[in-house]
Amino acid sequence: MKFRTIALIGAIIISLLAFSNSSIASEDQINLESNLVNWTMDDANQVTYALTSEGKLHKITHSSLAISKTTTVGTNPADLYLFNNKIYVSLPNTNSIKVIDTTTMETTNTITTKLEPYHIAVNSTQLFYSDNHEIYEKSLEDGTEADVVIQGDTWTPFSEPDLYLDKETKVLYAAEHGTSGSSLKAFSTEDYSLFSRTTYGGSYGFPFPKGNFTVDGNDVFYAGHKFNKNDLAEIHGFYTNEFSKSNLTGSRLANIIGADDHYVYSQESVFDRNTFRIVGTMPSNITHVLSDGQLRLMYDSQNKTIFNNQDNYADQTAQTQFNNNKLSLNQPIDKWVFDEPNQKIYAISTSENQLLVINAGTMEVIESRFVGSAPTDIELLNNKLYIALAGSTKIATTSTAQGSAVNYITTLQNPYDLTTDGTKINYATLDQHVTLYHIDLQTNTEQALEFYDTNKNTYYEPAIHLDSSNNYLYVGESGSTGSDLLVLNPETGEHISVYEFSFSLPERAILMENNDLYYAGHRFDKTNITNSKVQLFENRDKLIAISDSYIFSDRKIYNKETNQPIFEYPSDMTVNSAAADSSGNIYLSTSENNAIYKFKSLDELQNRIVQKLAFTQHDNGSYEFTWDQVTGDGYKIYAKHEELDKFTSITDAPVIAQNLKVTNAQLKQWLGRDVSFELKLNSVTKNRCR
Repeated sequence: MKFRTIALIGAIIISLLAFSNSSIASEDQINLESNLVNWTMDDANQVTYALTSEGKLHKITHSSLAISKTTTVGTNPADLYLFNNKIYVSLPNTNSIKVIDTTTMETTNTITTKLEPYHIAVNSTQLFYSDNHEIYEKSLEDGTEADVVIQGDTWTPFSEPDLYLDKETKVLYAAEHGTSGSSLKAFSTEDYSLFSRTTYGGSYGFPFPKGNFTVDGNDVFYAGHKFNKNDLAEIHGFYTNEFSKSNLTGSRLANIIGADDHYVYSQESVFDRNTFRIVGTMPSNITHVLSDGQLRLMYDSQNKTIFNNQDNYADQTAQTQFNNNKLSLNQPIDKWVFDEPNQKIYAISTSENQLLVINAGTMEVIESRFVGSAPTDIELLNNKLYIALAGSTKIATTSTAQGSAVNYITTLQNPYDLTTDGTKINYATLDQHVTLYHIDLQTNTEQALEFYDTNKNTYYEPAIHLDSSNNYLYVGESGSTGSDLLVLNPETGEHISVYEFSFSLPERAILMENNDLYYAGHRFDKTNITNSKVQLFENRDKLIAISDSYIFSDRKIYNKETNQPIFEYPSDMTVNSAAADSSGNIYLSTSENNAIYKFKSLDELQNRIVQKLAFTQHDNGSYEFTWDQVTGDGYKIYAKHEELDKFTSITDAPVIAQNLKVTNAQLKQWLGRDVSFELKLNSVTKNRCR
């Protein structure tokens, strides 16, 4: 019997979080005769009013979870609104709004409207309703009716607006749906002056938002986001059932159907209201949720039932394991900064909204905490961390001291990339053709860098770097066949210099060390970027770190002296952060496998190849494979005999050890045959020996 050894780096076991599916926790339920259209909870009287598609209005008593009274309001109702012990029900088919006394559940008035009323909101003297395109005010005193036009507009169109009226501030909120540029506006009901509005995407809006429009306390939930009710331009964060980069552009976000003091509910998941993290799953077919913190009513649309859900929810704690050279985590790491003097790695997880502090010596996670919604960039300066929170209009700042509080700077737009010198911050958003922004940390003011004396004041997916030594902002575009490298004044946006040629589809990265600027696979003299360039590697190699000896890209490690590649990562692995310290230790992380690797030297990284694979028969008749290396990724063994065209794995999962016992079933397949074996550490170039 003969054998061969092949070693490949890579096969990583991904640890996925899983929440058990929820189920109806209470035997008490209410069966409705038709679909629930909408409902509202009267906390003071401990009742809920539920409106159905057949035109029934049910009064549900919380203590018994039973319908106490029912009245018929009309066909195809669209919305209901509770105000001053009266329920207002909109009836688009008849251009009317029914008014029902909540005590007697009898109709006391029918209000006619000029157009079809869908969503409604009411105060003591005004009734507001919307059709698919506009909002109208109906006077409850004299019956007059008029279009709502915000001050300064000649006409204010709204796309399928949902309405909420704040009785104390007399502000009406209108949440649009159904367009690629939907927005949320709030205006005074006294003079129609604009109170606030969302400014997402440069005020363009959200793409086809789904879910309910919910106001709870000082928060507004709309388009999968949580907003400051008193300043709709301020986004606290977003909720998503499954994270992807498209979430950062407002797409594929959670379909929010309710909220209470602790949780936000979508049709698929339950979220912690403040950390935006998933803490549980929803029962199937739930389309409506009402909760006062004590009672949690859910509506099952398939069975047409209302029930009190009593599930308990809890966030998942950070789980880590350091085995050999691999720190395994239960969340992806997207970027880090390396603090060599203090032997710390400060890492951010975009999908989990976390900041992790790792002891670089022991590879132990010593702290994990919520830092904000979708952190995407991090900088370390003078023992202070600056973190861009792309899921919000905020930048987080915190001291590196353990347990330090996280503070927030509110921004005009969602920051994706940031750079700072401690007195100012410049940031860029994620999208294409974006404006750059400057924050003066001494005056707490912010402005857009729109310098109109040039023919270019927006930038295509830019990476940015602020150099405090010359007070220059370096901007490197990406993702375009005409990407430019520019030097700007960081306060005004004035163009100081532009490299004469464009680059084709470079990655979004720009790095600096001393007088060297690295961008688009080239090295430039930062003092004069128009000097002749030195091409180091391909445009599409994304540079991620520079050390004294190495240049790290997302695919290779280069010798800094020769600019030649000295190690290529596995083909199925992309490294997103890297560092090398003065002792020669190399640190690498990949988001695909939720891991950070530490190697004592480049030699250790390069020599992860098994040289001695042995197949041994023991005295008791058993057989065992043994080999001379061990790694946190583990190895897999493959076998092939003369009747097979290719090698097949004899292990279901990587073996994190230096031995594997052969089963009787495996041995039976090999007896009497010429069998070759391979031992692989996935995805490193194959090295074979017999």
